[in-house]
Amino acid sequence: MKKLLNKLLSFIGPSVMTVLGFSCSNPLNPDSDPNNNPYTGLVMYGTPHCDLKVVIEVVDQSGKPIEGIKVVPAADKEFYGGSDDRSFKMIMGMDTLTTDKNGKVKHTYSVQSVPSAVKVYFEDVDGAKNRGTFAKDSAWFYKIKTGEDNTRDFGWYSGEWTISGKKSLKKK
Repeated sequence: MKKLLNKLLSFIGPSVMTVLGFSCSNPLNPDSDPNNNPYTGLVMYGTPHCDLKVVIEVVDQSGKPIEGIKVVPAADKEFYGGSDDRSFKMIMGMDTLTTDKNGKVKHTYSVQSVPSAVKVYFEDVDGAKNRGTFAKDSAWFYKIKTGEDNTRDFGWYSGEWTISGKKSLKKK
């Protein structure tokens, strides 16, 4: 009976501790991480996150807005300051946006981190429908902090960041 009780407790004990998060209460020494990863150490419940607001206007060479242009924000590892693949992949799954009749896209993404620069790809997907066919292009946009951190969220929310600007496309 004693062996059965010991076996049962040896299974239940670690399971309960894992569910309650006690495995996170023994932090690693951040100074011992050779990659200087800021996420090494004490792990708390929650996930670091921020908002990335994309506000871009697409115009032709004469400055008139272009409707129906596919706009795809992407990322580049070099602008993550050497962070790991997990952080990089957070921004890679962003949705495709399409310009409205004023040539603008405006969307807010909730992401874990924002690189210092975001590469945005532009593609005319409707052909000659909106004043001609435009060549594919891309441009770099740099982030600007536009919203404050939320201290009520235990420091997990790092504020709102915005990439904005205007892109002029050439006709094919």
